[in-house]
Amino acid sequence: MPRLLLLVCILIASGVLGACGQAVQYQANQANIGVTVQMSNAPQINQSQPATLTFRKDDAPLTVQNVVCDMQMVGMTMGSNRPMADAQPDGSHVCNLLFTMEGEWMLVVTGTADNQPIRIVVPKIIVAK
Repeated sequence: MPRLLLLVCILIASGVLGACGQAVQYQANQANIGVTVQMSNAPQINQSQPATLTFRKDDAPLTVQNVVCDMQMVGMTMGSNRPMADAQPDGSHVCNLLFTMEGEWMLVVTGTADNQPIRIVVPKIIVAK
């Protein structure tokens, strides 16, 4: 019986820890331009997490310059948290996101594509402890 109880505890713990390591993906569009934001783990408070951003226009890859990620907590007035994203050789961008509190956040991605400013809002990112 103690072995069975131990096995059940191990299985529950591995399931909980495995869920913490799940990759997450968010998508948003502005007119015919879309962004996909991928993180290897679900957002956690006070942990800097790299996010990979890829842009598309009319379902084709889009080159975007001067990409900035502005994290804003829904319903709160907070200081700026606007890291620049680094362009990667494959055309994607990597931005280190830092969420300072648990709750609902939105990510505002700005940049320039085809000499035009773009602004895309990813409306609902839930951050847990």
